[in-house]
Amino acid sequence: MDNPIISKNVTCQHCGTTQTITVPIANFLAWENGEFAQDAMYMLTSGEREMLISQTCDDCWIEFFGEPEDEFQENWVNN
Repeated sequence: MDNPIISKNVTCQHCGTTQTITVPIANFLAWENGEFAQDAMYMLTSGEREMLISQTCDDCWIEFFGEPEDEFQENWVNN
């Protein structure tokens, strides 16, 4: 197999939801060896990466921190 993959079952430490995340082994190992998750595992959603990093699912993340802001949205206050 040219591009072997790994599937990890990850359980949210807050609510107990389990998610299976599948990623190429080379990318997973790059992350484990210090590469930023968003660079090493760019093919995953930000929610999948966060689940691997902190074992926090999207629902719990939103409950704790609110909806993510659009990275291109600017909030300007007119003085």
